[in-house]
Amino acid sequence: MNAHGYAATATKAELSAQIAEWTSVLASYPESRHAHVVLAKLLTAAGKQREALKEYRLASDIALRNGHIRYSYEQAQLAVAIKDRKELDKAFASMIDKTPPDEKGHYLALVDYADALAQLGSDDAWQFFEKAITLRKRERADYAVTIYGLRLVRSGKPARALEVLNRLALPGGAMQSPGIYYVRHMALSASNADVTEIESSMRAMGLEVPSAEYAVPAAAPSGFKHEEQADDCRRDPNDFPLSGEDKIYYCPGTGAVVVTHVFNLAEVIWNEARGESFGGQAAVAWTVRNRTRRKPTCDSYPGAEGGKGTSTCRSALTCNVPLYSPPNASCDTAKRYCCVLHGGTTKVGATHLQFNDAHHAVDESICLTTFLVAHTTRDGHTRDPATGYQSPLCGNAPDDLCATNYCKRKCSPDEPDCSGCPFSSCDWFNWVGTPIDGAQEYRNKAYAPLGNSASCKQAPTTNTCTGDDSNFVCCDAPPNNYFWNRKP
Repeated sequence: MNAHGYAATATKAELSAQIAEWTSVLASYPESRHAHVVLAKLLTAAGKQREALKEYRLASDIALRNGHIRYSYEQAQLAVAIKDRKELDKAFASMIDKTPPDEKGHYLALVDYADALAQLGSDDAWQFFEKAITLRKRERADYAVTIYGLRLVRSGKPARALEVLNRLALPGGAMQSPGIYYVRHMALSASNADVTEIESSMRAMGLEVPSAEYAVPAAAPSGFKHEEQADDCRRDPNDFPLSGEDKIYYCPGTGAVVVTHVFNLAEVIWNEARGESFGGQAAVAWTVRNRTRRKPTCDSYPGAEGGKGTSTCRSALTCNVPLYSPPNASCDTAKRYCCVLHGGTTKVGATHLQFNDAHHAVDESICLTTFLVAHTTRDGHTRDPATGYQSPLCGNAPDDLCATNYCKRKCSPDEPDCSGCPFSSCDWFNWVGTPIDGAQEYRNKAYAPLGNSASCKQAPTTNTCTGDDSNFVCCDAPPNNYFWNRKP
């Protein structure tokens, strides 16, 4: 339960008992990083944020001694919650001042520190965003650029946000993170500038254009209470993550509806590849999508097509909220994603060995980054970076594919640009298309997509991606396309 973020659903008595138990465990095993993390999560759920921050810092120190940076996001957000700059600086001193061999961890620590500084109202934030982007190089720093621009807008500096976005824009044809378009829209709206061009670009990529209410931090619907248990698709794969209300909820900062299986995909991308480029994050999303429809010739995965427990999982899940028409098709897709994401398990909070599916609060950080990758990949608006595969029904014509590697929207002939037409009449998504040789995991192995060895499941370790230099997933450091090493 605790490993998957459900401590918030425990009673006070249960929390107190578990806090006492894990405190006792740590007395015997003070160097157990994971025990410190479990205790930190319990303390957070109990409202003891300062104590939780201390436990995360102890876990982080253990990781640092082993050459890794961990828990930078959790420490940053807890420091913001208690509004304590000194505690923030204390937590990040070792991570920021030293350059360990963990480059990705160092990059994320710089971004998380900058993000927290910005939320605490410190202009020191901007130099650390710049340091992060310099360290990671712009081609692989989509996450930093998105959060950088967002915090400038939220700090009342939309003009500076536009300057940063223009300066850090990738060359034409390169895959830009969808969130960067939303942040640019926010900055233009806050500057009372013309948004016609940016909205046209967003529609062309299948992105919902936010209305004026999304130009400022989105307020939750009346009565909304987020519970991490509520956004688990095993409760209902097509429901909205609301507690006690059956209302549509839009991911803050976007015009996209939050449904559980898409948000769970966003959480997996966040946990597995938050520090990767947009191409790298799309690769993780496509790995999940490929598992929903194709069984590799050599083996299978629990919860995936042809995998152990998959049929049982799909039968056990129930869609009470059919989001799209026809409802049966949307529920089938939702169930497929849910079973893949959670390794064929059907009980909320059950553990497995497929993906890191720990839950994350519904906030702008995830909504403007990995949620948009999940949303556009589920709908078929991104290419599979490892193969160059494009969902064929998205747009219905070769000339309807954008240079930015998204599909364009297409409606009925009398509404060619999809503006104003009903959702049901838009032929702008494809939930089922997958490449025959699409990767189903990323590990340091040879690639043989149709072979008879275990390597048939792997993504390539050489630069075999199709397309131009915009496919930065192919350049993410050796071995290429290596984001996790999860056992099958």
